[in-house]
Amino acid sequence: MRRTLRPLLAPDRARAGRPPGRSGQQRGQRARGVLINATCKRETLQDRRTFADEREARLSLFRWLHRYNTVRRHSTLGRRSPIAYETALDTPSTTLAPAA
Repeated sequence: MRRTLRPLLAPDRARAGRPPGRSGQQRGQRARGVLINATCKRETLQDRRTFADEREARLSLFRWLHRYNTVRRHSTLGRRSPIAYETALDTPSTTLAPAA
């Protein structure tokens, strides 16, 4: 109980454990990594207690990574898959540039 209330009661003391010099960008990158790991665990291990062997666990993780990086739609990409997003970026514009 004391541990959970400490940041609320003494916010300056709560920061004492953080390493100095950590920028907001580094914290953001770590937060994204934690989010991806949590999503992986939730989607890969859902309704599953064990894998038969290490190979099966690795294949399951590989399938999830492949789906996440190519097929799964991401909210930050406008609900498009990474492949569709990159394809849209590579498509040349059909409108002409304005004349100077």
